[in-house]
Amino acid sequence: MDINKLDKWANLLLDTGKKNNLINFRDTKTSTVDIVSPSADEIIKRNNAHKHFKLVDAEKIYVTKSEVRESLWRRSDSKNQILLSKSNENPINIIKNIDKKSKENIEETGVNVSYLAIGFVDYKEGLAPVLLVPVLFKYEIEKDIWYANISEDIVVNPTFNFKIEQENNLVFPDYEDEGIDKYLDKVEKIVAPLEWKIQRSCKIGIFSFLKMNMYKDITEHKDLILKND
Repeated sequence: MDINKLDKWANLLLDTGKKNNLINFRDTKTSTVDIVSPSADEIIKRNNAHKHFKLVDAEKIYVTKSEVRESLWRRSDSKNQILLSKSNENPINIIKNIDKKSKENIEETGVNVSYLAIGFVDYKEGLAPVLLVPVLFKYEIEKDIWYANISEDIVVNPTFNFKIEQENNLVFPDYEDEGIDKYLDKVEKIVAPLEWKIQRSCKIGIFSFLKMNMYKDITEHKDLILKND
């Protein structure tokens, strides 16, 4: 195999089309849910302390204004909670569905696909998440309570980063624990010349970039592959 064939083989793994929600994110009734409060920055700051966040339907606390929800969340007995919302749907039922899909994928491929998506690039072709944080769920049947276990590994959307590097000669920097707001400020400056916008929303959903990881393995180990008969 020569290097041109290897590059063609690697490129076949990439999916930068509009059907990929890492490139063109769309809310769905069964696989995405909005985080109302706390902010993504607050969640990441408190993640070390809490590990498991209790997931709560925001409508169950009988308030609708976001500033009131945020105030309620800041009470000491509520700081390990994440308030969820979904228009015309029960967000906890969606969490159940995400958990089911994620467990099925882990059993089949060994890869988790449930993520916290933080920040979205509003660009000409659609929306794309900026940061992705793996999340797993735990259900306490006795209390009928769902919990989210949020990883400390925060990654930049690799598929979108590849796309904009190829098409726009741009690259989003790695996240270096500088805080979510500061990081998104940096990204906002990077995309400003293209008149792209940054939405600072946070969602839980299903995302998969397994093939992107395979692509990186191939491109980063070209010499070893080409030496192998």
